[in-house]
Amino acid sequence: MINAILLKKKSNNDYEVKKLLSSDKRINVIGSFDRYDKLVGVLENIYISLIVVDSSITLAQRAVLKSYIEKKNLIVEIFDYSAIEEENGFNSKRSYSEFTQLIDKMTNIIEHSDKKNLVINLFGEVMIGYEDGRVLEFSSKKSEELFLYLLHNHTKKLTKDMIINDLWNGYDYEIALRQLYNNIYVVRKDLKDSGVSREELLIDENYHLVLGDVNFDVETINNLYNKLDTVNTDELISLCDSIVGPYMNDLEYEWLSTDKSEIHDKLIRILVKSAHISSEKEYMLKHESYLLRAYDLDPSYEEVTDYLVAYYIGSDQLKKALAHYRKYNDYINGKSSAVDGEEKNRYKQIADD
Repeated sequence: MINAILLKKKSNNDYEVKKLLSSDKRINVIGSFDRYDKLVGVLENIYISLIVVDSSITLAQRAVLKSYIEKKNLIVEIFDYSAIEEENGFNSKRSYSEFTQLIDKMTNIIEHSDKKNLVINLFGEVMIGYEDGRVLEFSSKKSEELFLYLLHNHTKKLTKDMIINDLWNGYDYEIALRQLYNNIYVVRKDLKDSGVSREELLIDENYHLVLGDVNFDVETINNLYNKLDTVNTDELISLCDSIVGPYMNDLEYEWLSTDKSEIHDKLIRILVKSAHISSEKEYMLKHESYLLRAYDLDPSYEEVTDYLVAYYIGSDQLKKALAHYRKYNDYINGKSSAVDGEEKNRYKQIADD
């Protein structure tokens, strides 16, 4: 059910608009207001989906109302009834079609309020959507980048200047500020149009992205990493099997590069721990896979190569041990200061043996 309210002057005849609203059984009219400022308190306390305004509400008043809705990140549509009034009421086919399309879209959002959980996967190919297969889509590349930036920094306290410096560096400040405001509006609208509820995810007035009831792979990794010494084996193996690639794979945002290594470090330690566990018979086939994935995340990670070479030698796979050594050696020779002479000699001795 769509809860709706009317916003109009007391003197205005509301017969046509009430007729319009009552014609659709999906709409429940809560009440009528003659001043937009009286409406604000109602929006805070009652779940309102639709506000119908007529020509008596000025553009300035509508702008204030729209600004309030955006600031509070409310999921509310404003329908301008004045167009229908000017076209001789409810019988205008074009206006009625626009109205029914709006109600259809809102009904779809409400019907999905009991949808499967929102899933956010940032490891491998970025995927934001629902377990029933619906994917959240953004209106532009920049709005998508802004959303991912806020998501990436959701545990930090951001300022407008921090966001501008990272996403619009080099722009005139006033232009960059307008870009930020416009793209925040677009992101919020994209979330709303995709049926994302405030209980799942919202961007507050301080540009802080607040996560609610979502399945977020980064948080899953952080939680598991914090209890790595006591984690359940099946839980650990299940997580490693679900992570299919590096953090935000193939995305090369400048603001992202400095943080990737810290994020990957946690996953590498989880993969190494899983490799130890998978030495048990029932998980043996996963052992090599986990170590190779850890190596791909950071080839300079000494502990991973140690375990891989030891595993190959211990399982009489000397050709693989030598091949991995050569691969590692090619990598470190390409990074002149990555590994000291003592470490190079140690791997050379393995190869010679």
